[in-house]
Amino acid sequence: DRETVSVCLDEDEKNKNVINENLIMQVKKTKKPTFVIGRERTSSSLVKIPEWTSILVSPVFYFGEMKGILYIKTQAKIKEYGESDLSLIENLGAILAKEL
Repeated sequence: DRETVSVCLDEDEKNKNVINENLIMQVKKTKKPTFVIGRERTSSSLVKIPEWTSILVSPVFYFGEMKGILYIKTQAKIKEYGESDLSLIENLGAILAKEL
């Protein structure tokens, strides 16, 4: 049984390459991986079409110490991250931590 953190995306973000710092801080605080899907911004100021974003975030541990955070983000129409992706990102983090 895994607990996940739920954090709302900032709907006012103007740059789709911006990292959601609130989400990073929440994962840093809880030390638990999470995924979110939310409306991040509109694609055009004239049309007001929401762009949905899917984000997967996980702490990276090495010998019990948090060494970093993995942050993977894509358009939700390409991939909607879910519970099954959490194990993948945790395993990827474990592999990367050995290289730090």
